[in-house]
Amino acid sequence: MLLQDQISWKDLDSDWLDFMKSISVDTIHLETRGSVNVEGHELNISEGKVPTELFEQAREKVEAKGLKLNNIFFSCPKEIPLGLDGADEQIEIWCRLLESLGQAGIPALGWNYKPMGNFRTESATGRGGAKYSTFDYDVYMKDRKKMHTPEIS
Repeated sequence: MLLQDQISWKDLDSDWLDFMKSISVDTIHLETRGSVNVEGHELNISEGKVPTELFEQAREKVEAKGLKLNNIFFSCPKEIPLGLDGADEQIEIWCRLLESLGQAGIPALGWNYKPMGNFRTESATGRGGAKYSTFDYDVYMKDRKKMHTPEIS
């Protein structure tokens, strides 16, 4: 059995990889949320940049700690699942992303095509003050915002 955990792109140069190794994690899932779709960010693939060298450097950093970079997570550009203008261009960029990850020696891409995002309501507080990912349907329906026109079904 292998243990996998995730870290964010911004934590690659922190002590998190050492910590993961110390608790017997084998493989890393590299999270890029908070990086993609940020204008000018080195990982904003929506701008057409597909940084193979950065992926290689990330893999090398993880491997230098005795771990394996198993996958990188990217959110799918909203133009693709919503069929918006620019979807064909974003599909081409997405294909280049897949090629780039392969060239960098990263075997998998974690992704989601969730045009409406995650459904959450205010986080519940748990043991030790930890915040839990929470969804309360009644609260959600009371404060629901219309996200897309035409409506997605």
